[in-house]
Amino acid sequence: MLIFFRKKAAIISISIVTAMSASLLVGVLFLGGNSAPRIPDSQSNAIGYIGDIPITAEAYQENLLQYAQKYRINNSQKQDPEFIELLQYTAFEQTLQSSILANASTAAGLKVSNRDFENAIQGLLIQYDLKDIGQLKDTLKSNHYEWDAFETKLRNDILAQMYANYLQSSARVTQQDISNQKTSVRVRQILIRAIPGDKKSDEQAKVKAEKINSQLKSGESFEKLAKENSDDYQTKDTGGDLGWIAYGSTVPEFETVMYALDKGEISRPFKTPFGYHIIEVIDRKSSPNAGILTTDTARAELLKVKQSTAVGNYIRGVVSQSKLDIRNPAIKAYYSKSTGKYDDAIGAYQAMQSLNTYDPRPHYLIALIYLKQKKNDLALGELQRATLKGKLAPQADIPMAHVELGKLYGLLGKVASKNESFDTALDSAKGHLIMLKILQKQFKEIGDSRRESIAGTAALSLETSLRQATATANSSGRGSAPSSTFKI
Repeated sequence: MLIFFRKKAAIISISIVTAMSASLLVGVLFLGGNSAPRIPDSQSNAIGYIGDIPITAEAYQENLLQYAQKYRINNSQKQDPEFIELLQYTAFEQTLQSSILANASTAAGLKVSNRDFENAIQGLLIQYDLKDIGQLKDTLKSNHYEWDAFETKLRNDILAQMYANYLQSSARVTQQDISNQKTSVRVRQILIRAIPGDKKSDEQAKVKAEKINSQLKSGESFEKLAKENSDDYQTKDTGGDLGWIAYGSTVPEFETVMYALDKGEISRPFKTPFGYHIIEVIDRKSSPNAGILTTDTARAELLKVKQSTAVGNYIRGVVSQSKLDIRNPAIKAYYSKSTGKYDDAIGAYQAMQSLNTYDPRPHYLIALIYLKQKKNDLALGELQRATLKGKLAPQADIPMAHVELGKLYGLLGKVASKNESFDTALDSAKGHLIMLKILQKQFKEIGDSRRESIAGTAALSLETSLRQATATANSSGRGSAPSSTFKI
């Protein structure tokens, strides 16, 4: 069974924490809280699926709470909706990754032994300065966290770590790897995306890539076709130029083709987990350390790279071969937006509105999409709805929505409405450090030095007060912690 999984590995390196220590407790545990998480029910409470692997709401919320703790997010301070949805999606991805690894461990016949579990418990006791398992259970109980739910989560974490360790130990370095490491390649690409696990989407992407390949063969400009067709939204405007790529920093399938091409040569369409690519090698150069690398040094460095990316390679391989079904509208909206599917993102934000008709955030986030698309009339309507809902629920009001609305009023020549919106933004941000700093930056960008100064002065004063309060709390031994009522 393990051999089967090895054949499925090494797809793409992605940035994840590969050392997912079993000693990482769920965030709610030491944030405090009065809700009692249940043992995950994989069929009834999944917020998404990767293939038939469920991504449970409990595991997601626990990861999200860890980010809330890390960034000291709490309900007393207004937050940037764009940052919050980024945290939500990051927590979702982390949950997806650990779910894939735990599932792989189970499929491979790996099991958590009593010793594995006891070692993990000992790690927790040391990490959180607890004297024994009895104190751990008391801590869980005081935070309304059931032991069965805790044990289930911990065992899943151990399973995920076991498979991560297996993948890292399977990393190997070949002589060709060492040779490739000494060269960096500058390439441009045309990417035609395909939806993972969707045969129809894959076939459509392949047909489109073949058509573009025929156009290139007939002499059409690579840069022109990239600007017109590429689904790589970061590079299409520059003709698909990816810049210099060092060995080990991209998809293995991509690297195989890249190193096989001569300078000026264009590839045929080839597939990676992202879809179908056509690439052109613009130039090659020796890596800065190519002359001083010994074979042993190069091998050791490459082994570290391969070990650090082995887990990501496997996860991306699973994702590329499976259908990703996201059922949480907030997460689905961010995913759709980040992949350029703006209509799907708008639909997901509208689903968020139906769940909470008083929430101004979906309107604000839809407006940002319309602004990006230069659909100012549609953006105006959404911003007006967002600010109206903010007036009805001041704590939920979004200061940046008033700024964006003011900008549009300025374009329409409505100076009085513009100034009123800008002043309302400042008023809404009072007492909220993050909002004041964001407004300071926004007013600087639009050249409003007076309001930039107001926001900056208010932010500095509030920051000073918060530091003094923290110092006082620390000196009295009370300390400070993020709110346990964090909800997004």
